Amino acid sequence: MERLVYALLGGLVVIVYCIYLLQSVRRVPVQYAKRPGAPAAKLSTATFLPLPLISGRILPATAGIGCLILLQVVQEFLAAHFGASAGPVASAFHDVVTGSSGWHWVALACLILFFTCILNFTLI
Repeated sequence: MERLVYALLGGLVVIVYCIYLLQSVRRVPVQYAKRPGAPAAKLSTATFLPLPLISGRILPATAGIGCLILLQVVQEFLAAHFGASAGPVASAFHDVVTGSSGWHWVALACLILFFTCILNFTLI
């Protein structure tokens, strides 16, 4: 029972910290050039450009997991319809989509990085 309390407390701390990071914004100062003929009070103005620290949110992880699940569905389809004749292809898919395999986690990390780059460089 004590482990459950510690696990729930740790999970709550992680959730609160993640929400804090997702809502945090870095304020980058932007200064505009002086305008000739402007009043002395408005010679130069400084504003801030709000940039989110984490702009990707949860979308890259969701897309990576979705791709691995799609591979698992394809592997199960090949195994069900083609049986032993799809041996090498089905075993290659099985190595990637099985959660206990190291290739699964490498593929998931690569997919998350890929979708993070796609999201950050196309939506800005």
